Amino acid sequence: MPSIDIVVRKRREDYLACLADNEGIWECGRTGIEAVGKLVFSARAMLGISIIEEKPPRAKKKGRV
Repeated sequence: MPSIDIVVRKRREDYLACLADNEGIWECGRTGIEAVGKLVFSARAMLGISIIEEKPPRAKKKGRV
């Protein structure tokens, strides 16, 4: 499987993460990890991944007596 490089740059107030071969695809965050996570989530189709968000089971309501 081919790899995709992500570049992380520290800016004055935050971090920027972008695809190495297309710097027009980017996200930013308070930390490098946050910026990369946001980039992976927003560019998931381009990166060839799917993210499945599971919801917790609903709590059963107790009946009145």
